[in-house]
Amino acid sequence: MIHSLKLGTRKSMLALAQSSAVARQLEQMHAGLKTELVGIETRGDRTLDLPLSKMEGKDFFVAELDRALLDGTVDFTVHSMKDLSLERPPELALAAIPARENPRDIVLFAPDIIRRLRAGSPIRLGTSSPRRIENVPPFLQKALPQYSHTPRIVTREIRGNINTRIGYLSQPEDSPEKIDAAVLAFAGLTRLWDSPDGRQALEVLLAGLRWMVLPLRECPAAPGQGALAIECRTDDRVTRDLLAGIHCETTAATVEQERQVLAQAGGGCHQRFGATLEQHEGLGALLHVRGSGPDGAT
Repeated sequence: MIHSLKLGTRKSMLALAQSSAVARQLEQMHAGLKTELVGIETRGDRTLDLPLSKMEGKDFFVAELDRALLDGTVDFTVHSMKDLSLERPPELALAAIPARENPRDIVLFAPDIIRRLRAGSPIRLGTSSPRRIENVPPFLQKALPQYSHTPRIVTREIRGNINTRIGYLSQPEDSPEKIDAAVLAFAGLTRLWDSPDGRQALEVLLAGLRWMVLPLRECPAAPGQGALAIECRTDDRVTRDLLAGIHCETTAATVEQERQVLAQAGGGCHQRFGATLEQHEGLGALLHVRGSGPDGAT
């Protein structure tokens, strides 16, 4: 029996790549299943002139997908877990959390980064995340080469998809959009690299760049970073059963503990701390939390 499902997804290259991967996994697991991707634009995708921390409301990347799911336009949706608010509509069920990708952040550097460090020039770090602004510059000041100067890190607020943010590294020196470094989620690059279209784009964008993977002890990620959340309607038992096969209980338990830290701080994308749970061989579960809480305490 052939069963067909419509998958609601954002339209960015990364969102389409990770949704396509979920669709392939489901189709391989369930013979005869056909999955159609339905691209939906969200407010977070349209509004690029404000940092998320300064936008009113919440669910910037999911509200439009929620509506499509609730009105029956699509049967299930795929989100980055870190985009989901802590309170979700009861009509929607978190049907599956697949195995997690690497949760760490990665910094990409422009090709001339060594020249700027030798000259003592400020390193313009592109990010609009309060968490990254809090944790990444102090780490880079210690971790980057010290050519008779302690590196001076200045942050520039940038928004946009992965392609756009990496592209700022190649802007002309006199461009107001030019940056020397960009912080991204490692999981996003991995998922794009695993997609034929994404790999083709990244091979061009990453040419000549240097990179550094950030340690969780100094720069923990956003709670849930690297994990996907797959939702369907609560009363759709058939779809819930199909999705259950790609659920990873270990990832779900890990993400739940990280989101508990977020809940204790009041939730929201404005938080200035990271929280990542790491399973360490020999030491067991290590919860890395770093940054500033709502009261400014570290």
